[in-house]
Amino acid sequence: MTIIERIKRKALRTVSSNVPVKPFRMKSGQPVISFTFDDFPQTAAKVGGKILEKYEVAGTFYICGGLTDEYEAEMLCHSEQDLLDLIKAGHEIGSHLFHHKNCEDLSKEELVQEIALNGQYFKKLQDDRRLLNFAYPFGGTTLAARRIAANKYVTARGIRPGVNSGVVDFSNLRANSI
Repeated sequence: MTIIERIKRKALRTVSSNVPVKPFRMKSGQPVISFTFDDFPQTAAKVGGKILEKYEVAGTFYICGGLTDEYEAEMLCHSEQDLLDLIKAGHEIGSHLFHHKNCEDLSKEELVQEIALNGQYFKKLQDDRRLLNFAYPFGGTTLAARRIAANKYVTARGIRPGVNSGVVDFSNLRANSI
């Protein structure tokens, strides 16, 4: 990627991150914390999920159906049994695109296809549930991707650090890495 292409991508990411697509005013006076795991390795299901359950808390595990039983960053990812065990324990499964591709690199048509593939994978696995929430792989997002996610999911989460309070954008919720 040339320097011009990198600058253009960064400018588009900045604009995309700051234009509200699905604004929502938070009404809760109580703080809320959400524990999420992206394209999660098997250890997140077997260790992270169990830690949350010990404290009677549920998490959201964002799946890439194409990573089931595969390796990502040299770590074994979830299995179908891990997904079923998490659902049984009361955790939520969210979408993270089927092939774990960066939304910044996809056309609108490719993004819609990736979303559909992940939905089909999950429907085959768990017929009575659907994927309600989304996390952008690598945090990569565009305005077009946010509009598509806003129409398909209740929420979509990026990787911008911060606290979600006041008026938030349900198409690009903030997250803090731990």
